[in-house]
Amino acid sequence: MIRKLLLLLMLGALASCQGPLPLMHFPDGRAPLNEIFSFEIELVDGPAENVSVDADMPSHGHGMVTEPVVTKIDATHYQVDGMMLHMPGYWEIYVEVTRDNESERFMLPLTLEAWE
Repeated sequence: MIRKLLLLLMLGALASCQGPLPLMHFPDGRAPLNEIFSFEIELVDGPAENVSVDADMPSHGHGMVTEPVVTKIDATHYQVDGMMLHMPGYWEIYVEVTRDNESERFMLPLTLEAWE
C-alpha cells in the first residue's frame, strides 16, 4: 500500500512538469552511495541558458552535504560535479532549467540501497 502511494506521489510530481524530463547519465549506470561523484544531464528538448542541480531526502527533511557544480558540455549536455548522496533511501534530484528567462524545475526520483 505504501509503495503504491509513493508511486502515485512520484508520478504526480513528474506529471506536473511541462517539458520532457532531462536524462541523467551516471557512471557505471547508477549513482553511488556516500561518495562524491559526477554525472551528466541531457536536455532532450533542446538547449538552455542555465541548468542547476540540487537533491533532497524529503522523508528525512534534509538535502545533500555538498553543493554540486554544473558545467555546460555542449548545447544539450551538462556535467554535474560534486554530488554526494550520503544516505541510503529515497532521494529527489531537482534539475532547474532556464530558457528565455523562464525557469522550469524537474524532480527526478532516485532510491539508493544500503551497501551490500
